[in-house]
Amino acid sequence: MPNPNSNADCENLDTLPAKCATLQFFDASDPKWATEKPFYSNIPFTQTKIANTNVINTSARVQISDIRGHESDFTLDKNGFQLVNWKHKFSDVGPSFQEEGYPAVVKFMKEVLGSHVKVCVFDHIVRQSQPRGSAPEDEKGYIGRPSKVAHNDQTYEGTIAKIKHDFGSQAPSILSQRFRIINVWKPLKPVRQYPLTLCDYRTCDERDGHRSDLVYPHVVSENILFSYSKDQKWYYVSDQSDEEVWLIKTMDSLARTEDVAMYTPHTSFFDEDPAVAEEIRESIELRVRIMERTRSHSRGRPTDADKKRYEDEPMTRESSPGECDLVCPQPTKAQPWKQALQVERDSGSNPLLNWEPNAMDFGEKPWLKIDWSKIEGTGPGGVRSKSPDQMCGYSGRKENYFVFAPRALDSEEKDQIYKASRYRRIRQENEVVNASTKKRQAIVKARPGKEGSSPGQSSYRFTTEAPDVPDTSQIPLFHSMTQVVPSMEPKDDATPDQILVVENTTTDGVGRTLQSLYAIQVASGETSKVFGVETRLSLNGHLSDSKDVVRKCAVKRLHKSTSAEQFWAEYESLKRVKRLNHPHLIETLSVFRSKMGRTQHFNFLFPLALSNLKRLFQDSHVPVPLRSRDLDSLWGQIPGLSSAVAYLHDSAHMAHRDIKPSNILIYEEPWGNGLSLKLTDFGLSIDLSRVRTWEQGSRARQSAWVYDSPEVRNASPVPGVETSTRIKIPSPSDLMANDIWKLGCVFTELLAYLVAGGSSGVEAFRDYITTTEDNISSDVFNDTRFDDGEQVKPQVLKFINQMAYKDYRAGMLQSMIKEMLAKSALRPTIAEVCEELAEKNFPGINFNDGLRLIRFVAADSLAPSPLDLLRQKLERWAGRPIDWAPLSQPLPKLDADGYMATWEWHGAELALALSRDEFDRYKATCFPVTTNNIPLLPLTRQGLKAQQATKPSSHMQSASLGQPSQSSPSTNILAANAPPAVKTSVDTKDIYWCIERNFTEPTEIYLSPIENAEMLDDEQLFRQVNKAISSTEGWVRRLFSWKRCTEIDFVQFLVIWENKNQVNPIQKELPPPTTPFYDHSVPLPHDFHVRAAGLQMVFGLRDPKKGRGETTIVDMLPKKRNPPPFSKRISEPGWGLHAKMGFSQRRFLAWLVFCIVLGGIFVVAWLVLINPTDLQNAFIPSFLFAALLTIAMGLLQIA
Repeated sequence: MPNPNSNADCENLDTLPAKCATLQFFDASDPKWATEKPFYSNIPFTQTKIANTNVINTSARVQISDIRGHESDFTLDKNGFQLVNWKHKFSDVGPSFQEEGYPAVVKFMKEVLGSHVKVCVFDHIVRQSQPRGSAPEDEKGYIGRPSKVAHNDQTYEGTIAKIKHDFGSQAPSILSQRFRIINVWKPLKPVRQYPLTLCDYRTCDERDGHRSDLVYPHVVSENILFSYSKDQKWYYVSDQSDEEVWLIKTMDSLARTEDVAMYTPHTSFFDEDPAVAEEIRESIELRVRIMERTRSHSRGRPTDADKKRYEDEPMTRESSPGECDLVCPQPTKAQPWKQALQVERDSGSNPLLNWEPNAMDFGEKPWLKIDWSKIEGTGPGGVRSKSPDQMCGYSGRKENYFVFAPRALDSEEKDQIYKASRYRRIRQENEVVNASTKKRQAIVKARPGKEGSSPGQSSYRFTTEAPDVPDTSQIPLFHSMTQVVPSMEPKDDATPDQILVVENTTTDGVGRTLQSLYAIQVASGETSKVFGVETRLSLNGHLSDSKDVVRKCAVKRLHKSTSAEQFWAEYESLKRVKRLNHPHLIETLSVFRSKMGRTQHFNFLFPLALSNLKRLFQDSHVPVPLRSRDLDSLWGQIPGLSSAVAYLHDSAHMAHRDIKPSNILIYEEPWGNGLSLKLTDFGLSIDLSRVRTWEQGSRARQSAWVYDSPEVRNASPVPGVETSTRIKIPSPSDLMANDIWKLGCVFTELLAYLVAGGSSGVEAFRDYITTTEDNISSDVFNDTRFDDGEQVKPQVLKFINQMAYKDYRAGMLQSMIKEMLAKSALRPTIAEVCEELAEKNFPGINFNDGLRLIRFVAADSLAPSPLDLLRQKLERWAGRPIDWAPLSQPLPKLDADGYMATWEWHGAELALALSRDEFDRYKATCFPVTTNNIPLLPLTRQGLKAQQATKPSSHMQSASLGQPSQSSPSTNILAANAPPAVKTSVDTKDIYWCIERNFTEPTEIYLSPIENAEMLDDEQLFRQVNKAISSTEGWVRRLFSWKRCTEIDFVQFLVIWENKNQVNPIQKELPPPTTPFYDHSVPLPHDFHVRAAGLQMVFGLRDPKKGRGETTIVDMLPKKRNPPPFSKRISEPGWGLHAKMGFSQRRFLAWLVFCIVLGGIFVVAWLVLINPTDLQNAFIPSFLFAALLTIAMGLLQIA
């Protein structure tokens, strides 16, 4: 074996650019492989000393070549892999992915390989380099880590055995054709870390491959592990976009007879570049079976030779008779996992071993044997004689079954499957416990899939109705001895098990120290009590000593009278909310049961809040935890709460039904000293897709009435009134409209707090809207006892108008809140509320253009200071922006109806002035976001803008900044006279900078190319431009100059002298689409993005470290493709950047300090050498000379 740590082993592979990386390989040098077969087990062996794997890996430094620019040189049949473009975007990779994804892949593969092939997608997996969430299965489906060992997914013999088993009597026909298994590897977002690397099949020796068993609870399969060889050549593609797809051949039957690639060793590698070290890779891998006819295939019938070949093809591994029809020869090498598996099975303690392993992974569970020939309509050969590609799924509460069938099954047939399988999986000792629950389950009618399902697509899914009484025994029990709080969802085997350990101590009345989950009560409500606890994170049972993992939490303990159904409803709601991962919805850390004697409580664990809005509104003094916080930041939380309700309505399809100040918690922001609001308490929330019922007389329901809308209050039961005439079941639109009303009430009280003077303002507001009739007072927003039940009190509307005059932000909310408190039919949806907030550019809303987060400020809401006005005048007089550092830049001058666009770029606050037209065109390409850059509305509602904002436009779009529909005359000249491109082995790209030279009249501008710009990051670009500016000016000019680069334009320039660098920028312009040899990736609208990029580059030149590890600027700039090189002929046009020099306050101050020091030296010399008492003659000449020199230097630079 080569030295794994030696860089000397990295050889120069061809002429492609390459990088060295460490890859993991199978260590074949161990002598035990002569008698023992490698294996991996996904079943933890707890009863034996046998490890979960016997595989030994070794690392090697490998040179991996980048195929970028040479993608077409690699093909499936020659190399075993191929990179193709596919612009399809998967809208969802969750449980329903098969319905959309599989047919799209079938169509794609037919486009690549030809319409004559038969395509069947039979498996997929989503991979993520750092999986988020606590469970291996979530909305994205199975989340796996990138593979880090060189391997191939299939063996030839295993593929044959699987085809024989899956297709039965059709197998001879299939085996007479060419059959391939191809992995479609597609990034879900651009990949720069853990990219896929593949080995050229032609450089692999068959002896490098070693078969390995993969042991799962329900199946045993086989793959190939590869050892390292110097002859292997590995490739990857740099900066792989989500539209570039790897096709990876994992098996090809044609390779047995013809010279084509059979398989492809592949793995991923860690890119050691610090710029991408923290990036997360997300990808999806689909396994596709490809079949096509060969010459020996005659009219679809297998020939005698085909039948003989079928009989002679080898089978794999031993299989239990009766589990499947395969009988595989006993392997000659030992398989240690079999012994361990038997011990685990005999112990009965391993919950994963509920079925016997089978030799091949196939659609049905190994123990689910259905005689399809007895089912009407399947034909004499059963299901496999008809359509082996159509799959039906049945999902139970704890099991998922998949069966192949030629059509939808009726209820009797589904019953047969259910009865045949429901108890097989459960071990004998659990049958008595689960029997009562199982008897209550029933099969419901199947939900049909889309018509015209493609092969491999799930056409139907069967579900079971939830039992009347939910099985709460699966909720983990809090252990009072270990004080362990389990996580919300279980982890997979590959993820460390994270638990929280309670470290809660308090002292009782007699001074004893107590440690308890319920030691410190912090709140009490209608349905629960809340206790404060301190927890510490534990990984795999090892308690961490780091202070960073200590967290204060709140335990919400439901009252013992809470029924299992009520708990389960809230539990299901919190699970759906957790999947939304919204920063303004409560984060659920855990759910568990606790027992005290015979009393059982259900509990939820949340992060402990500082307070809630109800306490804030009622307390006469600001609560202590909030006194150091910026209460003005609550304005920015209004869009966040609106966004949270939008995600509930549109993504989770839930209505909260209990939005009120006490259910809005206050947390500190993770950055700064602001506050964050989160919506909590989902005990009354409801799934809008289910049948609604009304909870009559419950205290929880009555507690929500104060903020209920009039129509909901009227529909609720009222004592003394006949129930049948009063109760009305609300529709989904009624429930969502009720949430809008409640949110409007909360916003109104928040206005009272923020504008009218804190809690006293809220109290004054309540007094103001209180009405009295018949000695009965009411301060609810709508008094249904005195009106028609559909009208908000006029006092509320009058108060909102008063607040609008006191604060411009209240004025922005005035009309919106009135609409939220209107009659039900006139209320806006929550999406319309969010859109109105975005339209008014309300505080707390940013706009994502795909490159930066922008805030818009209207001109009428800005009041420039006198200093800003003076500095604006000085800049207009100088004709250039001035660098006012170390002071901040002045506000830009705005038109009366204009806007200012502001954004933060690496700590620098940048701003641009926009006219109304520029503002309208630019904002149309952005989508609004709230806290943590979360879209204000779910992306399905953002429409095309969200997609446009995340994609830079092509350089083939109109590029002229002055006249977008026209190109300059020199463009046509260049296109007509362009020499033909000469194909060379290396293509480069240069960025041309036009740099002004100080102390020249007229100003001379010189061309300075930045070569091989595509290899630079932004920091390197800034440093090279600074070096070019210094070189152009020369050290003398730079020493006496008061100027530095303060403005950068995208320009077209012309060469002035033959073979000279002096140029003349003629207009602001991007390379037009008809210009050969130039490209750029400036998004639309071009005029804004070039100004924003220019401003960022100006600040980047001042501090190049701001661009470290980024390529945003480099990627955007216009580049000249080489060859051919740029020709310096007279009037030769080109495109690049114009670095304009403006005055720098810091350099001017440095000049003044220089003059003062020089004058001081003259004064001291005069007093020492000439006359120690002649101060007047000492000062006057020195400072007169300094003043004249300063004026002269200023005039030279102004000219």
